[in-house]
Amino acid sequence: MRKTPLLLLAVLLLGGCSESFTDPRDGKSYKTVQIGNAQWMAENLAYETEGSSCPDGDAKKCSKMGRLYTWEAARSACPEGWRLPDSTDFADLIEQAGGTDIAGKALKSTSGWFKKGNGSDDFGFRAQPAGFGRFDGKFDGIGGYAHFWSASETPEGLARYLLLDFSVPVAKLGEFRKDESRSVRCVAGAKRLGKIGLPALLELAGFASPFRQRTDMAQPFSKPYVPIMTSEKF
Repeated sequence: MRKTPLLLLAVLLLGGCSESFTDPRDGKSYKTVQIGNAQWMAENLAYETEGSSCPDGDAKKCSKMGRLYTWEAARSACPEGWRLPDSTDFADLIEQAGGTDIAGKALKSTSGWFKKGNGSDDFGFRAQPAGFGRFDGKFDGIGGYAHFWSASETPEGLARYLLLDFSVPVAKLGEFRKDESRSVRCVAGAKRLGKIGLPALLELAGFASPFRQRTDMAQPFSKPYVPIMTSEKF
């Protein structure tokens, strides 16, 4: 997919400012990246805590893909000065990365995804497909999906998470039960008052925005993309 001039300009102005941070709790260093006004960890959190596990239950994969956390564990897993992002943080990230239709490809790492699902990693976010842990203790989706917990909940008591899929270039939020395990990407600083407009929130939820025509984005899919809402084997 050819990058549009708008996305290229966004990469130059809003992303790619890479630094590093060392977690004083265990001495592990993480690459970080400035995307828009937010500083993100550019690696999955790997801090070992109760309620966390390694992808596929394999300790070797923790060093590359970080740990998977239940939602309760994720809420307090980020180090001091960092926090679990909420839905508005992810909405902003998706908007900065070009909008829901193409942000997944822009945020995914350039390797590690199967079936030609690698991304272009335009902003240095380097999303890794660590898959997820199921409520029954089994693991699934490694190589195919990156799921990042948010701090936001639904009225039904489910937790929201950012979903990236090997098979499509989109990025959007899904929701699932809190006793499943997903990856964590911490964002720096205190929660800021969001300036995310209704169009971005509508796109994040999977609806076409009635307020603007996305002429600068990729052509839409021939059928709507539905977030993975179950823990099926693939």
